[in-house]
This record gives sequence, C-alpha cells and structure tokens, in this order.
Amino acid sequence: MAVLFTNVLMLTALAALGIPILIHLLLKRKKQRLRFSTLRFFLQQDEQSSQRRKLRNLLLLAVRLLLLAILVLAFARPYLPENAASAAGTQPRLAVFVLDRSASMQASDAGAQRWPLAKEAMQKVLAELTPNDRAALISCAAHCEALSGAAPPQLISRLVKDLQPACGLGNLGEGLQLAQKIVSSAGANRVSTIYVVSDLQLSGCRNLSACPVPADLEVKVIKLGDVVASNVAVTDLQLLSREADPPHVVLANYSDEPAKPVKMKLAIDGKELFSSSVVFATGNVIRADLQLPSLAPGWHSATARLEGEDALARDTVR
Repeated sequence: MAVLFTNVLMLTALAALGIPILIHLLLKRKKQRLRFSTLRFFLQQDEQSSQRRKLRNLLLLAVRLLLLAILVLAFARPYLPENAASAAGTQPRLAVFVLDRSASMQASDAGAQRWPLAKEAMQKVLAELTPNDRAALISCAAHCEALSGAAPPQLISRLVKDLQPACGLGNLGEGLQLAQKIVSSAGANRVSTIYVVSDLQLSGCRNLSACPVPADLEVKVIKLGDVVASNVAVTDLQLLSREADPPHVVLANYSDEPAKPVKMKLAIDGKELFSSSVVFATGNVIRADLQLPSLAPGWHSATARLEGEDALARDTVR
C-alpha cells in the first residue's frame, strides 16, 4: 500500500542528510608520517585500531542520518490512504430488499422450496448488518408496496419471518423503482445496496428495461430456483356464454423454455367431459373455446386441470 504525506514540501529537507556526511568527511582523521628506526612492532596494532575506528565512525554516521530522516518524515506527517473498500466498511449501510412474492415462489426445485430459501438468504444478509446500518423491505406481488422504509435490521428480520408468498404475478420493475426512492431519501452518507430476491420468472421481469438503475448504485440478485423449470397454469376458466365470448379456458407457460406436452382435462359437476394434449411454446398463452353440453338450470361446478411435469402445482387447477 502506498504511503502519502500531508506536508510533501517537508520531504525536501531530506537533502539535509548530506550534512552529516559532509561533517564525517571533514573530520576524518588524516594520517601523519613519522620517522622511526623500525615499524615491525607497531604495524599489527595500528591496523587493528584503525579498523575499529572506521567501524565506529560509520555507525555514528548511520545513526545521525537515521535520526535526521525520522525527524523530517515526522514533520511531513505520513499516512496510509483509505481505499474504497475500507471506506465503505466504515460508512453505515442501507440494504433494500425487493422481495418477489409471486405464486411461483411457492415452487420446488429438486425437493427444495423457493420461499424458505428466499427468507434464509435475506436473514443471512440482515445478520451481517450492524446496529448502525439500516434495511428496507419491498413486497412484489399483485401490487408492489414498501412494507418498511429504512429501519433497524432487527425489525426487518421480524417482518421477514411472518411473510408468505401471495397469489398472482409480481412486478420486479415497479419494486426497483420503489427501492430507488428509498435509497434517494436515505441520504448520501450511507452505502446502499438493492437486493433482488426472486426466481426471475419471465412474467415478473417484463418491465425491467423500463426501470434503469444508476451506475453507482449496487444491485445484487439473489436468484432462487431454475428459470427453465416447467411452470404452466390455468389462468382463466369461463363457462358462461356471452356476446362474442363463448365459454373458454386460458392456459399459460411461465417458464423461459418450451414446456413439455401436458394434458388439459375439464370436468363439470365431478364428471370429466374431455381430455386434450396441449403443447406450449416459450412464454406461450393459449385460449381454447369450450364446446359444453346442455346443462340443467342452476349452479354447476367446473374444474380445468393440467396434468404433467410442473414445478408449481398450485396454479395448474382452476
């Protein structure tokens, strides 16, 4: 990590390190020549004392240079810059959850239900927040609504425990719009993250392109389930004959892949009238007019049922 200095101009004082070196050179003891009859008794002793003196002088010079450098650096006031990641860790956070509560969240994948997995993932994120952080919760069902604005994580955790999936479709685009409003009202002193908790079914993602998110706003997707899992449904059953609107049944494929052929059966008053094989294309919606027999006046019960491989059985009967 790079070291920065508050007072960079003080570093120019490092040039003063040349002063001890200059003093050392000027005070260096000069050799003197003396005449003796013989030097053989003095040669070995003089070499040893000269080496000790040189080592002592070099150590003294190093200490002087070190003290001067420490003094200069102290006046320059060095510091370690705080990177973006550490800065984000010190700022209070805001976690906004856009929770998909559509009917498809009741589906199962390989024996694991999506809804409990969604709640578990949210609780894990909430557990990582500190008391100074805040969280918000947006429900995406038939209508999107903010169940809670910015609040302590413990409050959102209690709300999540009691939530259940709803019926019908969700609208993640509308949920993202609400999330951005909560983020903008929280102020710039918080590091905000939007968590989209959804199985990302095609029906709930249709309006996402109309809801752009600012580039500086972090969005994390907590994906649940398999988007290619088979999910067909009976969305409407009309038995009354009206003007230009004969009895009919409406079937839909909510998967992102063509669904396998399924059987559609119609029963009236508990008696099966007919059974037919239905083949769906991707995102296909099929309307089939019904040829009903004459029925006695009064109330009658009718059931349209799809039979075949399906991850969500709840919407296959109407």
